[in-house]
Amino acid sequence: FKRDICPRFRHGYISNSTLLNIDSISLLFASLSNPPTVADRLSTATNALQARDVDPFVARSLDTLLRHANLVSVRKNYLSIPCGSWGGRVGTLFKEDVVRSYRAMSPWMAPAMNVTREEFENMLSAMENEQTPNRTYLNWYVACGRKPRIIGTIGSMGIEEQDVMPEVEREEIGQPHAIDGEIGFRMDGRMEERIRDVEEAALWNERNEDIELRESP
Repeated sequence: FKRDICPRFRHGYISNSTLLNIDSISLLFASLSNPPTVADRLSTATNALQARDVDPFVARSLDTLLRHANLVSVRKNYLSIPCGSWGGRVGTLFKEDVVRSYRAMSPWMAPAMNVTREEFENMLSAMENEQTPNRTYLNWYVACGRKPRIIGTIGSMGIEEQDVMPEVEREEIGQPHAIDGEIGFRMDGRMEERIRDVEEAALWNERNEDIELRESP
């Protein structure tokens, strides 16, 4: 994302240390078929998060938050990342991160879901087992912006440039896109496109596993 977006602007994203980059994951699973445990439990988990004043959908609004903080040239993008062994090494590592995140929330989420800690662990195990056959994925959102430049003065006060809302870009349906070496895919309502893109992402991860291992320090 930084490689694709930042070179389009001339006002020192990196050299002037004005870039603010935020990554966030949607806490909600999605899948290409209907995993029973995930479908049954996620609505309850969502309610538990919202009861603690935690917005599980905030990742989709990162660009709005950056604009509210007076950043300019704000851009947002996302990757849909395979979750589970069907996505190769990347999918397996991502699955482990997600399960650890839910397990870390279990002390308060289990009571909020009206289940015991043991039942919560059983739910996580069932979710893990369902991820590969149901081809679970999660969306990872990225937003970046920069500090506004001073474009004039009124007395002793500087006048900052204002952000311009970008035009809505037409997404290329079914075209995998790379961000910092990872392959993701854009999602829309066409299930056939989703299936092909997810499979391409998983296949790319599997083919490049040895390359990633060799390049790791």
